[in-house]
Amino acid sequence: MFDFPHVEIHQTLAPETIVVEMRGVGRLVHTDSPFDMSYIAVVTVKNGLITRYRDYWNPLAVQDPATNFAGSNG
Repeated sequence: MFDFPHVEIHQTLAPETIVVEMRGVGRLVHTDSPFDMSYIAVVTVKNGLITRYRDYWNPLAVQDPATNFAGSNG
């Protein structure tokens, strides 16, 4: 991951939890192909420490068989 050019933080009704919209960009190590993915993260903090982190992304964005997303095909 090279950069997060878009980060937007949303408060929730639970004061210890936020929702973060973010877009990560960079290049895949194995293929040097461009990488551009949007994420949603739900983060919960207690006593200044992250106690729960869940992120969600679109798996359809990497469904192309030619994309070596995690380096597992090489």
